Amino acid sequence: MRRLVKIVAFAIALPVLLAGLAVAVFFSLSDAQHRWLATRVVSALLDSPVEFRGPFSLDLARQPTLTARDIWIGMGPDGRPLGAPVEGRLGVVELRVDLGALLHGTVLLNRLVVESMDIELAPPERDETDGGTSWRERVRAIEERPVLFFETVQLSGIRILRRGALGAPPLFLELQEVSLEETGGAGGRILLNGDIAIDGLPFKLQGEFGSLAAARDPAVPYQAKLAILHPAFEATLEGQVEAPLAARGLDLQARLEVPDVQALETMMQGWPWPAGRMSAAGAITGDIEALRLGGLIAEFSGPEGRSIEISGEIADALELRGASLDLTARLP
Repeated sequence: MRRLVKIVAFAIALPVLLAGLAVAVFFSLSDAQHRWLATRVVSALLDSPVEFRGPFSLDLARQPTLTARDIWIGMGPDGRPLGAPVEGRLGVVELRVDLGALLHGTVLLNRLVVESMDIELAPPERDETDGGTSWRERVRAIEERPVLFFETVQLSGIRILRRGALGAPPLFLELQEVSLEETGGAGGRILLNGDIAIDGLPFKLQGEFGSLAAARDPAVPYQAKLAILHPAFEATLEGQVEAPLAARGLDLQARLEVPDVQALETMMQGWPWPAGRMSAAGAITGDIEALRLGGLIAEFSGPEGRSIEISGEIADALELRGASLDLTARLP
């Protein structure tokens, strides 16, 4: 019996000892060895060869900080692409991680800086519009990943080109300047400001969110506000979430204002848009896997007193099912 107890105790202690040994070995590595290890890990994650060509340093502490410059992805020694799933170059990357947050199952990036990035992504292996994967299945796949939370983010000069599949047009995303800054110290707010462009169309992002401490506090609903601004429209999302780390208990108000509908022609070429004004509002409630759009009111007001109004609700907002809508038109 005593021997069995020793065997069980050894079996329990062995993984802890091995983990401690691995941590000790990792902390004793040099920057060159950390560079080698990072090259192998990032290459495996991106399924593309990665080379850290510039200065590389890893400061190991409670908040380990990685700084790297001139990173080549999917590129040969002569700078030509190799046909990898991810190809391009990054000028500067700085990453700081809070190890304490990992104990709560959260990946907290205290600081993320990315500058001068040009990346080209291979097209998806299949047409994403073929109905093979539902929105609910995609949401569940995201839920299975670790929770990712940011405190400070600075992105500038980022250009991402995704090649289209099956003759579809490519998608070009440009992050000119995007910042995420925590204010008010611990327990304060996180402010988002950004200027981006999608296929050349400019957008401005403005947001205000609670801190990670607020997200963990079950006694107080998590507050969130996001605005997407374009010369042709303004979209806002504002409200609270009971359990943000699990994406449960959403209670958000969504609004869309289009002062001049014809201005949308610059976004959706080939679509004839009538003169007039359009607005829409509704409440997004429920859990991330079972979202409901209620209190929906969408109205178009045109010249000569013409108007169209749609009101009602959509029980399954993810799959656009269970719609109960009323249509009212005034066409004098």
